[in-house]
Formats: sequence, C-alpha cells, structure tokens
Amino acid sequence: MGEKKIVLVIGGTSGIGLGTIEYLLEQDNYEIISLSRGDKNLSIAQKKLCTNANRVTFLQGDISKEQDCKKIYEEIEKKYNRLDGLVNSAGIIKLGGIEEQSLEEWNNSININLTGIFLLTKTLLPLLKKESIHQ
Repeated sequence: MGEKKIVLVIGGTSGIGLGTIEYLLEQDNYEIISLSRGDKNLSIAQKKLCTNANRVTFLQGDISKEQDCKKIYEEIEKKYNRLDGLVNSAGIIKLGGIEEQSLEEWNNSININLTGIFLLTKTLLPLLKKESIHQ
C-alpha cells in the first residue's frame, strides 16, 4: 500500500463529520485529522471512537477566527507538510423559528457555517495545492 492520504475533517466530533471519520478509519489508507471548537466535543468523540481514537489527530480551533485558521494551518504543515483532502462538515443550528433567534445567534451561525468554511479553506489552499502538484 502507498502513502496514506492526509484528510482534515472539520466538525469531526459529531454528526456527518464523525460518521466520515468512522468511514475513513475503515478504509485504513487515511491519516485523519479531526477539528472541533471545544475540548468537551473532542473528549466525547474520542470516547465514541474507542480504540480507533488513537488513529486520529484531534485539533481544536474556531474556524470563524482567522488566527485559529492560521494556527491550524501551521500545525498541519509542521506535522504533515501537506493536506490531501478537506471535509467541510462543521456547522451549527439554532432550533426554533426566526422568532426565537437573536441577531447575535444569527451572526454566529453565519460566521461558523459560511465565513468559517471560507476562511479555513482559503487558509489551507497552499497545503492542498502542494499535494496536487505531486500527484
């Protein structure tokens, strides 16, 4: 088998993101990085993955913050020097109708669900392009 592919899954501690990680672990040809905003979410995901948790690199950061995106880039570059894939599965939702949502909650949703995805993807492009040059 050749070199493992490096894949970052943002929102990788629950829902679609965690499901994607579980799927990739079954394939056995991926080096997986899981990104979440909070320690609590990381701890819960590690427990759900059981013994497979040691096959995942867990990073913490808020993708809606440019400085966190840069820190994530630096950590991935230092450890792997490339990135083969990016799964953008981070997202938050406020349950209830518009009547129950404040402007602050709306802005937070936009910052995570849209701006954060844009910021992190843009920040990681050099690492993603680096790998596509070598394939």
